[in-house]
Amino acid sequence: MKFDKGLSDIQFVFFYSAMDFSDKISIAQSFGKIQSINFKENPMILPIPNDSPPEIPRVILKDASKSYSVNVALDRTDIQFHSEEDKATLTPLSKIENAENILFPLLSDTYEILTACFGAKMTRIALIAKEIVKLQESSKVFLNRVYFKKDTNPFEMNLAFLYKEKINEFQVNRWLRLNTLRKKSNQNDDKAISIISDINTVVESQYKFNVSNVKQYAVSSIKTIGTITKEILQSPNGKTK
Repeated sequence: MKFDKGLSDIQFVFFYSAMDFSDKISIAQSFGKIQSINFKENPMILPIPNDSPPEIPRVILKDASKSYSVNVALDRTDIQFHSEEDKATLTPLSKIENAENILFPLLSDTYEILTACFGAKMTRIALIAKEIVKLQESSKVFLNRVYFKKDTNPFEMNLAFLYKEKINEFQVNRWLRLNTLRKKSNQNDDKAISIISDINTVVESQYKFNVSNVKQYAVSSIKTIGTITKEILQSPNGKTK
């Protein structure tokens, strides 16, 4: 069976313990010099009080299409890719996997800006991807068949699984979350699911990050996500491999 599926969002996160935030304008200008994507238009430098939670973004940059954004906070920076709202235009995961001209150079440029220019000390990295899959049947019927031995009849289903794995040299937590989806215009139409994969290096281990292993982590994580999605959709006997 063929499934109509695509990427809704993908997010890469750099976590760090320290960063020089004394000059927010310089941070915005540094991202404006990136060659892989144009962040020069209307960067947002937010007047956030110093005692606000560190995860709140202080600098927000978006490209002209608003497909890509970078949110810079005191203890983390998020790089995000967003597909169009219309599910017919969802981006295939394979396109991101091969997007050497945008995503991976953007990761490299961001790493260099944060570490070389502003002294960020990297502690963890993470990649989160959300895929939307359109089904030919009710999403709860589908998930019942894949994960349960007997039928249940909830209005919605939200399943979460945590796996302890290794990607390249990194020990990771891989969260898999599956949710039934319904059309806003017709609540009885639930023929879609979201598959959210959250792959993050563990807090307990400290790693020496660099441009090369950050890129390889992203490449390997995206390939892992593609494999897991395929296994879920092709599972013949109610259980993923």
